[in-house]
Amino acid sequence: MNITECVPLAGRGLVARRGHLVALTGGTDAGPDPLLTALTAVAYSNGDGAALALAATRAAAERGGRPAWACAGVTLGEEVAVLVHGEAVALVSADGSPEAQVTASDSAIPVAGTFTGAVVTVRLVIGPPAPPDPRLWLEAGTVFGGGIALTIRQAKPGDLTPNGQHAPAAAISPAMEQAAVNMVLHPPAAGPAVPVPPGVAPGEVYPQDELPLREAHERLINGRSSCHTFLEKLSGDYPSIRVWSPV
Repeated sequence: MNITECVPLAGRGLVARRGHLVALTGGTDAGPDPLLTALTAVAYSNGDGAALALAATRAAAERGGRPAWACAGVTLGEEVAVLVHGEAVALVSADGSPEAQVTASDSAIPVAGTFTGAVVTVRLVIGPPAPPDPRLWLEAGTVFGGGIALTIRQAKPGDLTPNGQHAPAAAISPAMEQAAVNMVLHPPAAGPAVPVPPGVAPGEVYPQDELPLREAHERLINGRSSCHTFLEKLSGDYPSIRVWSPV
């Protein structure tokens, strides 16, 4: 599946896209936003939508509270994974069906689900959804916004998929795999607050965060285990994930 439309919606917050992965955050944290940091780490490691949902769940548990977060991404199984937390909402329609609303309600942890269809539309919003402006388009990067509207379609044979998500997996040692997992999902504890460096947009990865992310990326590219092994390890490490599925 490929994202064929990606339109940021007006509002307060931050919207980001990395290939076939997108995220929305209220952007209330000082310094780098934990959800956007997780998004970038998963994208660097060629992770899919399921890996993003797991990384976002871990980031939410480490941060605490109920931040307004939402994310979505294409999975290796050609599904669309969606996650919401706090007051964020996802409105999802598969093949023209009425929109299903995914909310976290009063849950202390994020709620996630997967959708499938030839055409899946997703709106991730914080607050009342603003109408999409067809003149806008987010190819990559981070912009201000209170939501994002996506159209995701089944890929045609021969289409290239973003971020190399279907590249053959190579075996790696358990020690290297664990190091990659710790690097991606257990970032170092935040130190004293520092001024925002010139040229760094709110919520983006700071220069001091770039090296660990690139190291994780190189470890996974030079010898990456199969996605199934990677996700099994993460799921076993965080068994309390709640999964929401449409009827």
